[in-house]
Amino acid sequence: MFSIVGHTADATMKFDVDGDKLTGTVFTEHTGLGTVTDGVVKGSKFKCTLKFEKHEAIVMTGEILNDKLAGTFTTEGNSGTWTASRKK
Repeated sequence: MFSIVGHTADATMKFDVDGDKLTGTVFTEHTGLGTVTDGVVKGSKFKCTLKFEKHEAIVMTGEILNDKLAGTFTTEGNSGTWTASRKK
């Protein structure tokens, strides 16, 4: 879930890790489908850019915390937080 300027948006994210490279996809009703680019993983932390056809890119950082992910992001001149858990 993304949270920014008093608004929240549910998201579906799929990440693939190959060594220290992070790729994948992301989808929200607000942004549509996007791709994970420039992704780098170092230990339990990562950074990537989410690129969309009809929305400004989102720069996202995060950390693996037990079986969950959490971090911060910036887009459209604003910063927010995000959390995710593994789909069962």
